[in-house]
Amino acid sequence: MKIFLDDSPKESIPFKVRDYSSCLLCSAMYEPLFLKINNEFTENLIIDNTQNTNIALTFKEFYWSNGERCTPEDLKKTLFYIIENKLPLAQYIDFIEGVKDYLDGDIDDLKNIKISTNSDTIYIKSLTNSDYYKHVFSTIYFSPVKFIKGLPSSNIVYGPFQMETENNWMILERNPYYEKNICEMLEFKVEKDPLINILNFNGGNLDVTSTTILYQKYRKQLIKNKNFRQKKSNLSLRIEFSEFFLNQKNNLVNSIYELIENDEYLKNDIVSSIKKVNNGKYDGVKHDKLTVLYSDYYPNNILANKIGSFYKERNVNVKLKHGDLDYFMEEYSKSNYDICINVAYPITQNKVDYYIEKIDFLPESRIDCYIDLLNKWIDGKIDEYLLDEYLDKFALFVTIGDLNHHFLISNSMEGFIIDDNDNFIFKFLEGK
Repeated sequence: MKIFLDDSPKESIPFKVRDYSSCLLCSAMYEPLFLKINNEFTENLIIDNTQNTNIALTFKEFYWSNGERCTPEDLKKTLFYIIENKLPLAQYIDFIEGVKDYLDGDIDDLKNIKISTNSDTIYIKSLTNSDYYKHVFSTIYFSPVKFIKGLPSSNIVYGPFQMETENNWMILERNPYYEKNICEMLEFKVEKDPLINILNFNGGNLDVTSTTILYQKYRKQLIKNKNFRQKKSNLSLRIEFSEFFLNQKNNLVNSIYELIENDEYLKNDIVSSIKKVNNGKYDGVKHDKLTVLYSDYYPNNILANKIGSFYKERNVNVKLKHGDLDYFMEEYSKSNYDICINVAYPITQNKVDYYIEKIDFLPESRIDCYIDLLNKWIDGKIDEYLLDEYLDKFALFVTIGDLNHHFLISNSMEGFIIDDNDNFIFKFLEGK
C-alpha cells in the first residue's frame, strides 16, 4: 500500500506530535481506544463500563509488536508521563480528578491523581458526568505508548504497522501480532505537487493521496478516474498576529475577504468563513515595518503576498519569512513575527476544546473576561454567539476558513477508512 503525504513526518510518538503528517503516520502505528465515525463513538480497543463520573475501560486482547499484551498499565504510564512533564496535551485531560491541581502546582504527588488499574481495566475519576473522555480517547494523541527504560519508544507499537528498520518512518511492515491486517507493507512518499499526486493516483501508482488540495484547475484530471472515494480533512487556515497589530484586524479581514472573493480558485479551495467588516476606515500601522511568517505552500503563499502588497502600498516595509514546514515550526516557536499564516487542526472535535484553545490567542487583559463568558456558556447561561463576538473583537487571530483538503482513496482499498479525527483505520468495520 502506498500513501503520498505533502510533507515528511517529524515525530512517531503520538503525544509529541505537532504536525499533520506525523499524526497520520502515528495512526498507522497505533490506534485510538474509541473510533469516531459519522459523529458516533464506537468501542475499538476497549469495552466501556463507565458509570456517571466513574470511567472504567476494560481492555480487549491486543498486542505490542514484540508479542507482549498491551495493558491498562501501559495507558496509565502514558497519561502520567504527559501529566508529570506538563506537556501541552495535559490540559485535555484535566477532567481527571487531580490533574488540574498537579498542573497548577497545588499538589506534587502523582498518587493524588485518580487513575488506577487492575489486570484488564483502567479506572479514571472524572470531574464531569459527560462523554468528553470519548472525544479524548478517540484521538491518536492519547494512545498507549511503550516505555523502554523509562522513556517512550515507537520501536514497539500495537497498531497495524511497525517500522521495518529502526527510525525509518517512511517504510512500515505488518505488525505480526495485529489481527487481520489488510496488507503486508505500507510505504509513505512525499510529493508536494497536487497535480503529480492526482496523475499518480489516476495511473494506479498509489492508493491514497493525503492532504492534497484538490485545486479547481486540477479537478478535470479526476474525471478520467471514477474509481475512488474522497474524504475532507479537518484542516483550517487562520492568520495569527502580535498584540500591537490588533488595531489592524479589520484591515486584514477585508483584504483577505476581497482576495478570496476575486480569485476563482481560492473561492473553491477554501471554504471561507471570513466576512467583510463594515468599516471603510483604514487604521494606520503604528510601526513602519512588518514581518510575515508562513510555510511556503499554497494557499499560504498567496495570502502572504496579498498581505505584503496591502501594506507595501501603505509605505510599510514588509519582510516575508517563509520556508518548508521545518523552518516554519522553528520560527513559529520563537514568536518572532508580526503576522503568521498557520494551518490548524484540532486535537479533538469537542466544541469546549475549540473555545479553550482560543485562550492562548487573547491579550492578557482580556483572558479573565473570556474565561468568565466561557464558564457561563458551559453552564448554559449564555449563547455561543457571545463567545464568537468576543473573539471577533479581541482575539489575536482571524479564521479564514476550512481548507478543501481531501484524501483520495482507491476503491480497491477495502478495509481502509479515515475516521472523523483523520485517523487511518486499517480494519474491516461492519457497516462502515
